[in-house]
Amino acid sequence: MLSPGEITKKISEEYDRKREKARERESTIQFKKRRREKKEQQSNHQKTCEVREGKSYETAVDMNNNICSDDICEIPPPQTEQTCKELIPGVEYAYVSFDLETTGLGNDSEITQIGAAYIHDKSYSQYLLPSKRISTSAIALTGLTVAGSQMYKEGEPVPSTSTSEGLTNFLQWLSSIHKPVVLVAHNARFDANAFCRALITNDMNGDAGKVIQGFVDTLSLFRKERPGLCSYKQTDLVKSFIQTDYNAHDAASDAKALLQLLTSQNFSEHILLQHSFSFDSYISLLHYHEMVQKNSSSLMCLVNNKIISKMIMTRIAKSGLSFSHLLLAYKRDSQHGVLRLLSENTCEGKPRVTSNKKNHWKPLLLH
Repeated sequence: MLSPGEITKKISEEYDRKREKARERESTIQFKKRRREKKEQQSNHQKTCEVREGKSYETAVDMNNNICSDDICEIPPPQTEQTCKELIPGVEYAYVSFDLETTGLGNDSEITQIGAAYIHDKSYSQYLLPSKRISTSAIALTGLTVAGSQMYKEGEPVPSTSTSEGLTNFLQWLSSIHKPVVLVAHNARFDANAFCRALITNDMNGDAGKVIQGFVDTLSLFRKERPGLCSYKQTDLVKSFIQTDYNAHDAASDAKALLQLLTSQNFSEHILLQHSFSFDSYISLLHYHEMVQKNSSSLMCLVNNKIISKMIMTRIAKSGLSFSHLLLAYKRDSQHGVLRLLSENTCEGKPRVTSNKKNHWKPLLLH
């Protein structure tokens, strides 16, 4: 039954002032508008999650026995566009010059020869027997042909092995260097593309990532560091800087010549890393491009029927959505499911594809 002290009175008065200010703030139009917007955002987020995750997102889902596979199939969240990342400095890398010969220039080309060179005359060469026909243009350049299970170089038989065994042998050779390896190639994007696709096809990219840290592109390197040259072909660069010729379009000879060329220029590691990209980021980029290509193929029917533009199709595909995902969203919410999915905010706060509320998504799915 004691009366409150001075400190208690001051605290009570402070609480009263704060409550009064809060009541004044909550009575303003701006506060009420913002509260309504937050509730709408929360409701939209909840409904978008229900569209993406289906029945598994609903409450008491374990009590529902009438669930099919489509009900629990999860639509992927917004995907971020992949880019190649430079290698980080401060690591003692082993720079290994590297070259490939392939069956052609397309993304589906297979490796026919791997060549590599490292300091102290350490070199590697291996012919790989492709499963598909070598293109006429590739034969003219490399002289490599296949008859049955035998590979020939300029008409002479050469020992060859399967792609899987050849990649395994190459990774074992790189492991013997006992340092994190960086593969240096002229126009490295082409060689990295063929090499990494072969690793993914043979399910060896995980093992390769333990040995190979990334790639360095000497084409972009020489274009920046040695501007004004008439040609940046490797053969012309070798002629210009080390005044010699070599057996071009042979992977082993190309790799050795590239090593001599780099040694003659004595580029610092800082400069080399400016023209590098990491192995892991490139593998992620290939997976991303494969996803976009598959999604785009499934969405082409909508473009051909003039329901969506190619630009919108590309946005949808890059966000990780295929035509089947749009159908699933429509099945779960025929009125707003597709729009909720396409307008879902990314981690950057931007719409996944578009927030346009025009009613042109319904005919998209009726076809």
